[in-house]
Order: sequence, then C-alpha cells, then structure tokens
Amino acid sequence: MRLLQREVVALIGVTENVIHKWERGHAEPEVRHFPALIGFLGYNPLPEPRTPGQSVRRERMTRGWSISRLAREAGVDPATVARLEQDSCRMARRAVALVTGALGLPEPGSVRKPPQSRS
Repeated sequence: MRLLQREVVALIGVTENVIHKWERGHAEPEVRHFPALIGFLGYNPLPEPRTPGQSVRRERMTRGWSISRLAREAGVDPATVARLEQDSCRMARRAVALVTGALGLPEPGSVRKPPQSRS
C-alpha cells in the first residue's frame, strides 16, 4: 500500500512502536485491534473456521471482544466461553445458545447437512 508507519498509525489507532513490533514478528495484534485491522486491510485475515468453537473465536475476535466481554454479553462465565472455543465436549446447550446468540451465530447442530447419497 506504500503507506508510512505514521499513516498506518492514524488509520489503525496504535503507536509506531506497535506497528514496528508487528512487522518484525515481535508481537501480535491484540484482540481489540482486530476491527481496525480488518477495516484497514479490507478483509478478515483470521482463518476460516472449521469447528463451532473456531466460529465463536473468529466472530469474537472480529468484533474485538475479549473472552470476558463475550461472557458478559452472553451472561455466562468466561471459562464457559473458553471451553466452547476449544470445542470441549459436554457443553450445556443453554450456555452454547447464549454465547452463539450474543454473536448472532447459529447454534452448532442447528444447521443440518443434507444426507450424502451412497453411489
């Protein structure tokens, strides 16, 4: 994009030192910076989710929310969010529904895949 660090700083809202650390691989962006980074890049650089937990994590990070913030929004314990993001077994349906609902995501298992034909 041929922008100077100070121009990127103004667009993202971080210091030049932070940009320098990101460029050198000495630090990674904090979750709170993701909305500005996504806006700056024009796309979401987070990997596409393959599991329900990854979907929750990606949506949370896209919004720039910490685990604690999502837990507050959903009315659950932060440990519940962490377990859901790790795709832990035996999650209470109510807790899953609260977390996914806070993010506007479908509940895992609510969208069924059509059966595959056997040829």
